[in-house]
Amino acid sequence: MKRYEVRCHEWGDDDDYHWCYCNTKEEAEKTIRDFYEKDPNRKNNPDNVNIYEHLYYIEVPENATEKSNNNKSETMETKILNIGRGRTIRMPVNYQHFILDYSSNPENNGWEREDVIYILECVKNGNLEALNMDSDLMNNIGTFFEDGICVKPNINAAVFWYEQAVENGNDLARSNLADILRKGTQGYPKDLNRAFQLYKECGLPYAHYRVGEFYEHGWGVSKDLEAAKAYYRQAYQERHALAEKKLKEWNFLEC
Repeated sequence: MKRYEVRCHEWGDDDDYHWCYCNTKEEAEKTIRDFYEKDPNRKNNPDNVNIYEHLYYIEVPENATEKSNNNKSETMETKILNIGRGRTIRMPVNYQHFILDYSSNPENNGWEREDVIYILECVKNGNLEALNMDSDLMNNIGTFFEDGICVKPNINAAVFWYEQAVENGNDLARSNLADILRKGTQGYPKDLNRAFQLYKECGLPYAHYRVGEFYEHGWGVSKDLEAAKAYYRQAYQERHALAEKKLKEWNFLEC
């Protein structure tokens, strides 16, 4: 029998992240409705109006065991869509379940409203081919979902789009995804090992600084102060502000 993993993320001052398994989609939907109806503050919160904003299904093996928040399912229901130039992408079946926010001001983040709305409407309507998508656009869509630009924030959707961009070699997406895995952004499970690898594969000065930080503290890698100095020096030579600030605390220029 198929089982479905329910993840519910309640936005607010305290991020509550809930997990359970259900045997049917109907049972999963009832579970999430019960979750909102249990607490009037959840039910009346405008961020919680659309159940699909906070619920998605992942098909799991019948013998799956209960999971902790530090683990991710490796399988999910997907479908193949065209993204232009004869290319395809495997998307979660519920990727269109999000709410556009026409009241936000994308200009504050350096985006043109018409451009953001057009991109998100194409995604919501399943018209990805019209976007002639590349890795930069995949990363941008991830940013929209992470930062809530013309759409309600959805960290799972952000991670999905960053992953697609990473698979297509996008350095900024590597950095963005690594940040989420390093910090556990919006309740997303931390993964310092993967974050370290993403930063190390990234060619941006910011990533070089983070690799140095990981080596210094032994996050996701064995502690190595000499390697930390080397990466801090590289970021400093690239004139990154964090490396310049770090130099005031630790003279990593000395060999």
